[in-house]
Amino acid sequence: MASKLTWLMHLLIFLCCLNGVVLKFSKDGVALAFCTAESFEPRTNYGRIFAVKRKCSTTGKTCKDICKEIGPTYNCFETINVYDKSAFKYPASFRYRLPGCETKNCGPNYCCCRKK
Repeated sequence: MASKLTWLMHLLIFLCCLNGVVLKFSKDGVALAFCTAESFEPRTNYGRIFAVKRKCSTTGKTCKDICKEIGPTYNCFETINVYDKSAFKYPASFRYRLPGCETKNCGPNYCCCRKK
């Protein structure tokens, strides 16, 4: 299934470029789509997912702390850095996985939060 989706995504990008269409995107939208896609678990395929923007700071809050501010039952399950532009003029991101939830450095700029 994943290979079919990857193939379809490449086809859509190719067709947009072929017709001269410039893709517009919001970093918030990309982050929320990423967090939603990463949140799937067969046992709990429902619930609220948040992509919370995080400021770049070496003394700032961790994503774990940011998710707890939403509510005591929320936790960080993934972190991501969404870039403004990539070398190909399309959205690009870097995922940190769980260690990113604990980091205080200027790494992830979005925290993926969900209820426990």
